[in-house]
Amino acid sequence: ENNILVKTLPLSQVDNAVKPNIITKEPVVTEILQDNESQNENEKAVCKNDIANFVVKRKLNSKEIHACLTLEWVPLVSYTFPEYLESKQKRRFLHKYLAQFSWLAYSQKHEGAYCKFCVVIAFSGGGVGQQLKPLMIKFKEPLKEFQKHQTNDYHILSAQRANDFLVNLNNLNSVSVDVMLNKHIKKTIENNRKRLVPIVKTILFCAKLNLPLRGQRELDKVRQACLNGEQGVFRGLLSFRVKCGDTNLWKHFEEAPKNCTMISSQIQNEVINAIGIVVEKKIVERVKLSKFYSILCDETTDRSTVEQMTICVRYVDTINFIIREDFLGFIEMTSTTGMAIRDAIKYKLEGIGLSMDNLRGQGYDGGANMAGKNNGVQALISNNSH
Repeated sequence: ENNILVKTLPLSQVDNAVKPNIITKEPVVTEILQDNESQNENEKAVCKNDIANFVVKRKLNSKEIHACLTLEWVPLVSYTFPEYLESKQKRRFLHKYLAQFSWLAYSQKHEGAYCKFCVVIAFSGGGVGQQLKPLMIKFKEPLKEFQKHQTNDYHILSAQRANDFLVNLNNLNSVSVDVMLNKHIKKTIENNRKRLVPIVKTILFCAKLNLPLRGQRELDKVRQACLNGEQGVFRGLLSFRVKCGDTNLWKHFEEAPKNCTMISSQIQNEVINAIGIVVEKKIVERVKLSKFYSILCDETTDRSTVEQMTICVRYVDTINFIIREDFLGFIEMTSTTGMAIRDAIKYKLEGIGLSMDNLRGQGYDGGANMAGKNNGVQALISNNSH
């Protein structure tokens, strides 16, 4: 009448089983299933330490990382894994996989296997972002899949980071978890910067010598034909650099995805704009040291019939003690009246940090809208008219 789960065995199979005190007609013994208690404890652990509980869209803290790596739930030998029907064949996860691959963790909650290293790194700000789904549910050849996974670069990186975390966990002089897990990201940023240097230098070279980039003609990947002038100066120079032994650039073209070569016409324009911002900032710094300055402006229509005004600044370079005239940029004009041009000049100068109060000279052509006595640009600026 007790609620203890028992199993009836023939007398011939009795070893160290507990013999009953009551004599029955057919001698039997009862074996208390002691595994029942451990099974219950194991089932309770599922709720807390199932590997699936660590697959969350947020940053894991140190305690959670440690629990995921060392305290994940492991099914008992008596645990029966669910079966799946695939191509008319029943397949299931096996205990031997856990013994063979130390990084493997089974989730009873999701009924599939995870790589615990990749789970920790992917959700700890490491940037790997792989293995969000169970590794194995219906694989035809699981061993081959597991072996393939553990040779992937992101898995090797994740395993290294996880090992570094455990080694440094109790080290008082260890760096923070965030810094440790972001080592690879910093290294990747440094490598990307190295790869970008020859590309930026090539654009600068073309700009200094007034060489056209011909970005609209460069739709194919870099190839040897660039040296024959088939793809313009920019890509021809890049190929020339590779041919002359630029290993960083060669490695970049060999390994970079097709959508991340950083040599498209769009990237060229972005680099040119970034360079322009840096140059403009340096010019403004020199002008501020001089304090007073003059401007030179002229308007013209480009080949696309857009009215543009060029603006230059004239000042004394107090470092080299010379008079400089530097180009600040083009201003697209929607109107060519004196008031519109005055507003455009004011907006440009104040936008880059130059005060109109320090403007001491103006240079324009002889057009009425520029040099007019009353409503010309020079008069409006001089009189601070609105």
